[in-house]
Amino acid sequence: MTERELRQQRGEWRKRQRVCRRRRKVADAGSDDEMLVSSTVSTGSSATSSRGRRRIQRNKSALYRENMHLHSELLKYKRKSEKYKKRCSRLKQSRGRVVTSSTPRRTTEALLRSGSRDKIRKTLTFHNVLMAQILEKYKSAKTPKQKKMLQLLLQVKSSGNIGK
Repeated sequence: MTERELRQQRGEWRKRQRVCRRRRKVADAGSDDEMLVSSTVSTGSSATSSRGRRRIQRNKSALYRENMHLHSELLKYKRKSEKYKKRCSRLKQSRGRVVTSSTPRRTTEALLRSGSRDKIRKTLTFHNVLMAQILEKYKSAKTPKQKKMLQLLLQVKSSGNIGK
């Protein structure tokens, strides 16, 4: 339709709507007597208003679903942002950390990285000999007090408090 035809059509719709409303008003005024008799009888106007209510309810439901979808999406992006924040902070911490203490794992990895077979063989031999001697000493201990002393010595040794 052209703009002019559309305006004319709307004018006709308005006229028809006015006539329809007048008829309803007259019918409602005439049916007041019937409403006194039975208040449960529905008029034609309630049918049209229920259609409007259904449309409103449909719109509300659609908006609710969209709102829930956006809410879940927002939570997903919040979790992602928290994950990346944590990664960033961990990365900053690892870069800022200075290696001051040498742990057994770090010394072993450094030894293996060096690639010197003689050095590795010597270290492993010393370790095995030392462990065998400590075990032998523990087995040959006569009193529980001596065994307890060896246990304490090994605990101090493993926690790294020797020489401090």
